[in-house]
Parts: sequence; structure tokens; C-alpha cells
Amino acid sequence: MTIARNMVGWFLEHWGTMSQLILGLVALLLAIRPKAVLDLEERSPKWKIFVPLIVGIIAITGYMVAESNDGKLKGQLATMFQQVKLEATKGDIGDLIAHIDSGFKSVTDAIEELCKPKKQPAKIIPQPVIVPLPVPPHVSVTQSRAVSTDSQFRYGLQVTIQSDQSIPASFQIECTGAVGKVDAFMVGRAAYMEVMLGSAANNPNVAIVHYGYPPLTPQSPLVVTILSKEDIRVTGVKPL
Repeated sequence: MTIARNMVGWFLEHWGTMSQLILGLVALLLAIRPKAVLDLEERSPKWKIFVPLIVGIIAITGYMVAESNDGKLKGQLATMFQQVKLEATKGDIGDLIAHIDSGFKSVTDAIEELCKPKKQPAKIIPQPVIVPLPVPPHVSVTQSRAVSTDSQFRYGLQVTIQSDQSIPASFQIECTGAVGKVDAFMVGRAAYMEVMLGSAANNPNVAIVHYGYPPLTPQSPLVVTILSKEDIRVTGVKPL
């Protein structure tokens, strides 16, 4: 069943380019053997109807699939670019705050030097310990803030799931609060089968992401966007 599903999914994903190849081969056949095609039409008049009909169906469906895939890939690029802009803005603000803090610190240090006879020892600020998220084997997860595209949900969170080998793209993402809306895509992939996106029926704090096809591969990480009414974070990822 899995092999058949993967074959059908691959066929649908590549039908746009395959249709061009088929039409090219038909055109080549007509150019090389035009008399054989005419003889075939004379033997069976139905060929005059079915051949153009089949060629037309191949051309139209191939064009529709190619346009759909192109639109999906453009949407992926727009999402990734939007996230890059957001991260860049956050970085710029952080640099600005660092420069402001540095300037104020220089002034306060100079005032303290004038007012105090002895220099106070610098305080050592302990760095917070970052605990890694619990994730399945061969999987790495990163999360960052994202821009919400839905007015009903104020907050957005982008979760990127990567794997070092081909595994099923089926996960439950545990969060600190209720999940409002879930969207996802695999980078560079445009055709999907058996898609299930949303929150768990028995736990609103869990986002469900399931793709029957394609699998998660090192070349195509899974990018999940979670929208919510409150500021939430991911606490763990488990296979579904």
C-alpha cells in the first residue's frame, strides 16, 4: 500500500514535466512517421477523435499541475522570505538595544568612577541553561516567532522539523497553550497525499501534522506554522 501510494504521489508531483515529455514524443512521432499515423487513422476513424482528445487532456492537465506546483513553491518562498525578514528585523532591534545599553553603560561607569573612591568588581551574570526539546531519533527541531496571517489569532510560531534520513512525515507537536490553526509544507515539494493538519481532538495544546506522501527527507525539511490566540512555545515533538 505504501509503495503504491508513493508511486501515485510521485506521478502526480511530476505530471507537469511528464506531460511535456509525452507531448514532445508525440510530436517527434508525427514528424518521423507521418504516413504510419495517417494509415492508422484510415483503418479506424475513431483515432481522429481519440488521439486529439487524449493529447488535449494531457496538455491541459499537465499545464494545471505545473501552475499549481509553481504557485505552491512561490508560497513556500514567500513564507521563508517573510521569516527571514522577521529574523533580520529582530536582529537589527537587538543590535540597536545593545548599542544603546553600551552607551548608557559607558556614561554610568564614568559617573560611578567619579563618585566612588574604589572600583566595584564586575558582577558575573549567569547564563541561562537551554534544555533541548524532546524529539524522536534522527530528528532536529527549531522554533521561532512568525507573523500571523489570520486576524483571529494574534501570535504565530514557525517550527522547522529536519531529519537525517527518510522517515514518515507524521508528528504531534506539544505546545504550552491552545493551538488555533496549523499550516505546513515541505521545502521544494508541491504534491501531497493524505494530509491532516490541525489540533488534537483530546488535547488542544497539541498540533497534528501528518502527510501520507511525501516522506520527510534531509533535502526537504518540514516547515510548520502554528497560529494561536496566546503566546505559546513548543515543548516537545513526538511521532504520530
